[in-house]
Amino acid sequence: MMVGTSPCPLLGRHRETTMDDKVLEGFLRQQLSEGMALAEGSDVLELRPENLDLPQEYLAVFHLRSFTRDAAGIGEAHDHLVHFRFPDDYLIRADPFLVLTYLAPPSIFHPNIRPPAICPGHIYPGMSLVELLLQVADIIAYRKRTVSEHDCLNVREVETEEQT
Repeated sequence: MMVGTSPCPLLGRHRETTMDDKVLEGFLRQQLSEGMALAEGSDVLELRPENLDLPQEYLAVFHLRSFTRDAAGIGEAHDHLVHFRFPDDYLIRADPFLVLTYLAPPSIFHPNIRPPAICPGHIYPGMSLVELLLQVADIIAYRKRTVSEHDCLNVREVETEEQT
């Protein structure tokens, strides 16, 4: 089954995929259905699949308040772009750095985010798109964080948090 061309303007790549794995195909169809249902019922999430046939990639826009830090100091952000990708082997291996990419804003202030990396904690093979979306939303909204400097992506933010 031909899925088609997949342009992702933020990432600047195009690819064509074929789907021979019926189990993965069923999984991806379920993710599209459940992910779009979550987004349709949400006022804080926009979900854009790469295509509507059988997407393996999504761009999520989270309209959530978070903190930023730049030369001007601490600020706020309200729109966050995160790319989700389900590699062909996602049902047997889940690498969070291949599945999730934090795109914007680059100045986000969070110990679990160091763009383009975002560490959602433990993810397992076959973890649903909805579960991933909810975990990322909790991270962005600062409801979930790692404050151990040995377990985070951004030690500088942990040190700042410990001082407050």
